[in-house]
Parts: sequence; C-alpha cells; structure tokens
Amino acid sequence: MKKIVLASNNKYKISEIKDILNEYEVLSLDDIGFRGKIVESGKTFKENALIKARTVKHYLKDDMLVLADDSGLCCIGLDGKPGVFSARYAMDHNDKMNRDKLIKELIGKNKKAYFECVIVLLENDNLYLKKLRKYLEEKNE
Repeated sequence: MKKIVLASNNKYKISEIKDILNEYEVLSLDDIGFRGKIVESGKTFKENALIKARTVKHYLKDDMLVLADDSGLCCIGLDGKPGVFSARYAMDHNDKMNRDKLIKELIGKNKKAYFECVIVLLENDNLYLKKLRKYLEEKNE
C-alpha cells in the first residue's frame, strides 16, 4: 500500500483523510516520529501549507508524498482577518479567546465571512516549483 504523510497530528483530520484516501496508508507526524515545531510564517494559506509540507518532506528519509493544509476564517468587515492568524488571533491558540476577540472586533461591521482552505500535495520541491512557475508564466501572459 502506498504511503502518504499528513502534516498534522489532529486526530479528527487524520481520520477524515484516511476515509477519503483509503487506497493510501495515511501517516501522521507522530507516526513518522516528527517532533519538531513548524513555524507558519507565510502571509497566505498557500504559503503556510507549503511551509508545512516542505518541512515534513525535508525530515523524511524516503520518497513518500506529503499532504499539508492551512485554513482559516476570513471576515469581510475586517478586511479578511483573522485569515492566516485564525488559530492565534488573540495571540494564543485558545479558541474561546479567538472567538471573543473576533466578536468584539465585528461590532458594527459587516459580519459576512468565508472559510478558506488550501491543501498542498508535495511529491518533491522541484516538481512543485515547476508547476508553480508554469502557472505564474501562464497567468502573466
């Protein structure tokens, strides 16, 4: 059975991905022994998902695929915030504090929002970069 590493230890997410990708053996960060910290320093969901995927890919000693995601809530009345900072919006990974801050900041503002998620499947950095370059070239034509 082919293996794929999910750049996560979220048990619910792992279970969902295992159900979807049932032809793969889905491994978590714990399963591969990854104990490092992944710093999500990107300005976009795509950048953060790529950071996660690349960090795990560089840790691996073999040629497994790596699946990573980043997601968050984007509020129209707050110019897209909290966005990539959704999990740490109140400067902590505390859901209640994040919600309380968000509710307070939305008082008197447009409360429409959307949830954005970006998923990256990384086979190797060069392949990804080739596809990204091609996409950017086509977009700029």
